[in-house]
Amino acid sequence: MRKPTAIKRRRPTAQRIKFHRSYRIDEVTWATGACKATIRRWIKNGLPTVQGSRPSLILGADLLEFMRKDSRRQTCGPAECFCFKCRAPRKPAYGMADYLPMTPTGGNLSAICAQCETLMHKRINLTTLERLRSELDLKIVERNRDLRDGR
Repeated sequence: MRKPTAIKRRRPTAQRIKFHRSYRIDEVTWATGACKATIRRWIKNGLPTVQGSRPSLILGADLLEFMRKDSRRQTCGPAECFCFKCRAPRKPAYGMADYLPMTPTGGNLSAICAQCETLMHKRINLTTLERLRSELDLKIVERNRDLRDGR
């Protein structure tokens, strides 16, 4: 019988993990869709393994608990953007941001991270823009004309 191949996903999923079963690293890659390097990184970051076992075994209950903790997404507040360098939601430096309209109902917010001075971006709706004006010093930037616009 042929062994099933791993399904590569953008985000690992816990749908195939059984609570009362133990898994080898290659079985975890098949069940979650993550690669072996990701599973090894999870082990370094605190995913418990069964001590003294060769090959390394991971209990299904521990894996489900770790994936539940690991999958908590950080959400940005209305006046925050996600800084990829800091890997956390941050407020713009000096409370200043630029808004670039992209569509009639929304656009991009650009700001500088107050911690690491990296450029951050956030897609926002026009209704959110009105609320942000009280919290941030917003500058509305006009979009550059494209050759396809007729000029």
